[in-house]
Amino acid sequence: MRLRLIERGFATEDELKVIDKEVGDVLGLVKKIEVDVNTIVGKLNTTIGGVESIKADTGNIVSGVRTAKRTAGCIYRKVGGTTQDCTNPGR
Repeated sequence: MRLRLIERGFATEDELKVIDKEVGDVLGLVKKIEVDVNTIVGKLNTTIGGVESIKADTGNIVSGVRTAKRTAGCIYRKVGGTTQDCTNPGR
């Protein structure tokens, strides 16, 4: 292909050498970007894992609060208070 470009007058050998160097420089930059992107993806995966753990913990906390609310409703009912029912007070 190089020879055809030279034979047809599209480029000289010196011009092709410059192009080769520039392509090599771009390829080196692309490889550096790929490393950075892989690092970012790894950090994002770690962050997503942390967020998923927080989401699970938050769900557990909400469940505990709901249980405490039901228990409080039952206690309130036993001491004479009125609530819709002690399995789901206040709803």
